[in-house]
Amino acid sequence: MSLIDRNAVIRGKHQNSVAAANSFLPKSGGWRRKIYDYIARQGFDGATDQELQEYFGKSGDTIRPTRKTLQKDGFIIDSGRTRKNAAGNDCTIWVTTDNDGRLL
Repeated sequence: MSLIDRNAVIRGKHQNSVAAANSFLPKSGGWRRKIYDYIARQGFDGATDQELQEYFGKSGDTIRPTRKTLQKDGFIIDSGRTRKNAAGNDCTIWVTTDNDGRLL
């Protein structure tokens, strides 16, 4: 299993942390992989949280925490750019990175 396919960020090797992460497996499925793959397919254009929500038909409460784990693990980064959403608000554009944290 690759690091992207992990379903949770495990902070340390404490048995309770591992058990807690594993308890989410049936619910979380492959959301990290799905979100990462979608952002990667967008290339330089990247994707906003709202675009991810619309594409997957899921709420922000589902998308944001999963996207955040990809960010914390260094698989995606803030591109430094924004895109307006339907309400006219600026939204962060997320893009994939290489292993050194550089844009792909």
